[in-house]
Amino acid sequence: MLSELTSIELLTLMDTQVSDISPLSGCTNLLMVDINNSPVRDLAPLANLEHLEDLFLTGTLVSDVSPLACLKHLYILDLSNSQVCDVKPLAALTDLESLSLVNTQVSDLSPLASLTKLEILDCSDTQVNDISPLFDLKNLRRVYLQGTTVSKEQVNMLQKALPKCEIFSDFMNPDEY
Repeated sequence: MLSELTSIELLTLMDTQVSDISPLSGCTNLLMVDINNSPVRDLAPLANLEHLEDLFLTGTLVSDVSPLACLKHLYILDLSNSQVCDVKPLAALTDLESLSLVNTQVSDLSPLASLTKLEILDCSDTQVNDISPLFDLKNLRRVYLQGTTVSKEQVNMLQKALPKCEIFSDFMNPDEY
C-alpha cells in the first residue's frame, strides 16, 4: 500500500510496530520521515530517497547508518536512543544542519569534521570524550555535551574556537541554561 503512494512528501510512522520500511524505497518524493519509537533496523530502503530533508529515528533499533550516506539533501537527522555507534557514513552529509546522537554508543566525532553547515549537535549521554573535531565547524550555534566525559578544558577550547556557539555541558551552572 505504501509503495503505491509515490508522490507522498511527509510520512510519520512514529510509535508503530512497523519494522519493515522497504515499501518506502519507491516513495522518492519524501521530504520528511518520522519513524521514532518503532522497531526499524534496516535503513537500506531509504538510500535512494534523494530529496529527503528531515529524518527522525529516535528509539529505533538502527545501528548501521551507511545507507544514509547518499542522502545529500538531509538537513535534520535524529538518531537519539538508537543503537548507532559509528557515524563515519555521515561524513558525506555535508548539508546536515542538525544532528542528534543523544544516548547512543557514539564515541568518535572525527567524521563530523566535514559537516561545515552543522548548526546544532546534541551528543548528550554518549561515549564522546574528544570534541576537537568540532573546533573548525564555524556554523555551530549549539552543542549539547551533558552526560559525556568531555573535559572542562576541551569545553573551554571549543568555546574559544567558536565564541558564538552555546555549549551545554556538565560544567555549566544550571542557572545558565
